[in-house]
Amino acid sequence: MHNLKYQRITVIIPSKGASTKFSASTDKLYEYVTGVLLSLPYDNSYFGTAIQLKIAGEEIFPEYFEAKILGVSQDVPPDDRFYTGSENNKMMEPASGSLIEGMLSDGGADTNVVFPYTAILLMRIENIHEKKEPVKKELQEVK
Repeated sequence: MHNLKYQRITVIIPSKGASTKFSASTDKLYEYVTGVLLSLPYDNSYFGTAIQLKIAGEEIFPEYFEAKILGVSQDVPPDDRFYTGSENNKMMEPASGSLIEGMLSDGGADTNVVFPYTAILLMRIENIHEKKEPVKKELQEVK
């Protein structure tokens, strides 16, 4: 089994200024959520847009958390685009089938955005503790 997986949550934003609730469960085969990435189809969509996110009942982003804080350019390497907490407080939220819930609210700031659009919340989930296979010990003949 792999120790790393990216789990995708799709959120449809139907109209300008709309708020859409979402919920999903993490993959039961993985221990922790270690990163979150919000991907919007238009760069201007981040301005004014807000997200609320809870994992296993623990608040990650409070209501009306600005999505532009999570937005990064395409010049940033893919693994560095994830929100992973602070240096002193790394994200290690329980996965193993935990409930992910939240709300994404379109900021309505850009008139060039075409609706409906699809936002993607990408969760990086991992097994931190390596699962080891039982070791078979063979008897050696002593001479």
